[in-house]
Amino acid sequence: MDSDEGGRSKIPRKVQETKTQECFLCETEGGKLREAATMQVNKRINECAKTLCDRKLLAKLSAGDVIAQEVKYHPGCLVALYNRERAYLKVREQEKTQEH
Repeated sequence: MDSDEGGRSKIPRKVQETKTQECFLCETEGGKLREAATMQVNKRINECAKTLCDRKLLAKLSAGDVIAQEVKYHPGCLVALYNRERAYLKVREQEKTQEH
């Protein structure tokens, strides 16, 4: 066996990173996942995270755009995020109109 001075093998080891298929939004495995493929999806997810002040989502997004991160998501989770933002904005709008 070839080894270097430290007694370690000179034969390169294959490092296999097991990347689970997990939804970026709900953090669960399984189900039908889609991969983020457009900057429009990136923009909307970022807008929602900022509007909702979702610190956990903002922290994940700080690692780079969703395409570069190869983000996968359940279509239903993305719709739920959009709906949550819409509901939040509706409540804020109602509060504004009640103030005036």
